[in-house]
Amino acid sequence: MAMNTFHPHYLTDSQGNNISVVIPFAEYEQILKQLDELEGIRLHVNTPTGKRPSIPLDEFVRQRMAFSKPVPPTHNGEAIGSPLL
Repeated sequence: MAMNTFHPHYLTDSQGNNISVVIPFAEYEQILKQLDELEGIRLHVNTPTGKRPSIPLDEFVRQRMAFSKPVPPTHNGEAIGSPLL
């Protein structure tokens, strides 16, 4: 998986403390997708060996990518959470 470059914008309070981060929506969606992929890998790794098929990691990732679902929008168009497959 390639490394991504993110472009965060930090919001600060009157004392200069960081209080929030704003990122472009496309970068946010990419983060959610990567978190979903990592969760799938975590679930696969934590499943007892006898209960899951043994496949190479690159094949597992390819299968996850082929069956990944888009993050559903909320009523205001913002995505929340990351669906598990």
